[in-house]
Formats: sequence, C-alpha cells, structure tokens
Amino acid sequence: MRRVLAVLLAAACSAGGAAAQAGPAPALDRAAQRAVVDSVAAVLEARYVDAGVAREVGARLRERLAAGAYAADTLPAALGAALTRDMYAVSRDLHMRLNWEPAREFTLAGAAQSGPPPAAGVVRTGRVDGRDSATIARTNHAFQRVERLAGNVGYLKLDQFVPLDYAGATAAAAMAFLANSDAVIVDLRDNPGGSPDNVRFLLSHFFAPDTVLLWATANRGLRVRNEYRTLRDLPGRRLAGADLYVLTSRRSASSAETFAYATKWTGRGTVVGERTAGAGNGGARLSVGHGLALFVPQWQVTTGPGFERTGVEPDVEVPEDSALAAAHVLALRKLAARADDPRVRREREWALERVSAASRPAPSSAELARYAGAYGARAVRLRAGGLVLLSPTGSETPLVPVAEHIFHAGDAVRVRFETDAAGRVLALTVEQAAGSGHRAERTPDPSPPPA
Repeated sequence: MRRVLAVLLAAACSAGGAAAQAGPAPALDRAAQRAVVDSVAAVLEARYVDAGVAREVGARLRERLAAGAYAADTLPAALGAALTRDMYAVSRDLHMRLNWEPAREFTLAGAAQSGPPPAAGVVRTGRVDGRDSATIARTNHAFQRVERLAGNVGYLKLDQFVPLDYAGATAAAAMAFLANSDAVIVDLRDNPGGSPDNVRFLLSHFFAPDTVLLWATANRGLRVRNEYRTLRDLPGRRLAGADLYVLTSRRSASSAETFAYATKWTGRGTVVGERTAGAGNGGARLSVGHGLALFVPQWQVTTGPGFERTGVEPDVEVPEDSALAAAHVLALRKLAARADDPRVRREREWALERVSAASRPAPSSAELARYAGAYGARAVRLRAGGLVLLSPTGSETPLVPVAEHIFHAGDAVRVRFETDAAGRVLALTVEQAAGSGHRAERTPDPSPPPA
C-alpha cells in the first residue's frame, strides 16, 4: 500500500508541475502552519465523504502540530508531505493529499468563485492536472499504444485519463482505429487515474446508443448525486458487439479503477490482472492558503459496494506481467468458439496457437533438426537454429513453432508434420488460411545443404 501511495503522490506532484516555476518558497512560521492545519481540518469536516473520519483527521493534525511534529517542516512542500502522511495514517484514503501549488488557486466543484482576484501569474482552476496543454499533448494525451493483435483483437494502452477538452480528438482517433475489432483489450496497468469524463467517453463505445448507467456518486457536503451514463452521441462507430477485457495492476487507481469497476458492475466485460489500488473516493482540489492545495475526496460511489480501500477484484487474477497474454488467450478462445464461418474460426484458432506458444520454451536445434528434409517439391531446412520452408520456386519462409509438430509460416500458412509411433517424420501438410491444403510425404534428400 505504501508503494501505491507513493505512486499516487508522485503523479500528483508531476501533474502540479506549475509549482516548480513559482520561485523560492517562503518559510512558514508556527502561526502559518496552524492556519493551514485549521483550514485543512475545516474543509475536510465540511466536504470529506465521511464526517467522522474527517473529524478524526483534523484532531490528529492538531495534536501533531501541538506536539511540535512539524517544527522542521517550514517549507510548504515539506509541510504538505508531512500532513499527507498523517492524514493517510488516519483515513487510509489514497486521494487525500496536500501539495504546494502556488501558481494555481482552486475552488471546489460546484462552489461559486469568491475571494480576491488571483495574484499576477496565478491561474484559478478546478482542473487537477497542472501541466500546460503543450506538455500534455507531447504525451499523446497518455494514449501509449493502439494496435491490432493476432486474431483481430484490438489493444489500447492508456496511462492516464486526460480530460476530454484536451484529449478528445486523440481519444476519438484511438477508438476509430479499434472500430473493426472483434474484441478489445484496454490496458490500465500503469494508469493512476484522471478525468471521469474520459472514462465515460471511452466506455460508451462499448454500449448500444441507449443510455446505460455506468456508475453513480454522492457528495455529502454538497448534498448532490451524480450519475454517469453512456453517451447517446459519439463521433465514430460503436463496439457494442465486441468483447471487452480490462487489464489492471496494483498501480491502477482512481478513474482507472472506475473504468474497471463499471465494466464489472454493468457486466459488460472481463477484468484481468491484479486487484487495484482502492482509491475509490473522487474529489477536487481546494486552496487552503500559502500556496497549498488540498485534494478533498468528496464523491462516494453508490452503485454497488464501490472500491474504496478494497480495490477492484479482477475476474481473472494473474500477475500483472501475464495479464495481456492471458486476456488475449481468453479473447481468442471465446471468439473461436462462436465463429460460424470456417475461415474465421481457422483464423482465430491459428492466432490462439501463436499466442499460446509464446509462454512455452522454444524447441532446441536438435529437436528441430528432425523435421529437416525434402517433401516432394518443398523442403525444410535448418537455418541459424530455426527452420525455414522452401517453396517449389526456392523462396524461404521462417517456420515458427506453435505446438508439437505444428508450425506457422506467417499468419496465413500452417505447416503440420506427421510422425509414426517411433517419432519418425513421415509427411507434412501445408494448410492455407483460405481453406486449401497440400500434403507431401517425406522423400529422399540425397544432398541436403549444411545447416
């Protein structure tokens, strides 16, 4: 859990990078520290999801202040880190944190703008991510990879949910790329969270146009309830018929957990990987004085049990580094089982062979050598520790082992060797993805070239 807290704090500090350009921080005397602690306590008691826990946190901070625990934390950033540790010790809420961000001032979501105008160079904002738009754009709005995997399975790796006013075009382009997929794997293993509007936008693509409740939250302080429903209008095609798989790890937090949780709660897809961080209370930042911003967890999930502290339990639990391969195998098995078209079924079964083979040790050169020889107009040769198939015209295609006596020559050709009871290779059959095939018995090979 400490590791997860460190990851979330690091992400928060990175997102609030504007503070680094604000110049030297003024030292805080005891009166300033008391003012910050009182402000933090008051905000939490008014806004935090649990009033009782908020009172306990406030009491703990005042107790620690009176005992001189923050005497050495005279710089705002140091005080923020110390208060964050003490708040977490009581609340165990991964979202509750205090950062020094003097270049920005915050107001709570739904609250009216009040107070004096900001100082020169200070931007008032409710947006959590403090990076400028150009910096965010250079990350491709956290869309790391979008590709087509074997068997027409789409893959999206997303490392943050950037608000749609920045990431909208990139998000739409990513979903357009995936639009023809038979199944989609969304990889959130390195995603610490972000904006719920992006979660809703991406998830909406996996539902029909009728609006569906994805999740709901309640705000104790504001006495309001939010419902997040699928969007009726989208810029591109939907993937309502595609199977959905979501990859998670212990680092998946906040909005990444919301995506996984909504996927499970609606029954729309399958979560594969590890239990998530357990940062379930959404919130916003509020300035509490001296350039310090408090992230106030104030939105509690009300659809189902939620995932605060507990995290989202995967449907298929595997180590995070095995999650992608596991989800890919699950997708291909399901797709192959329901394929009516023999050619489509063959494509998916062959893709499943290739993906499953990746977890098995490769055969040795000695094991491969038994297949080398002449087969009618074709030949199989050992080259640099691997096999190649020679066509009647002499062109060579590498053979990739996928199962016992079975090899693939690219995505559209499968080579199957026949053996007798003693293990001697008797023949090979070259199968085409289109359905045609050619069988050739092993013939004498009087002058095989050296391996």
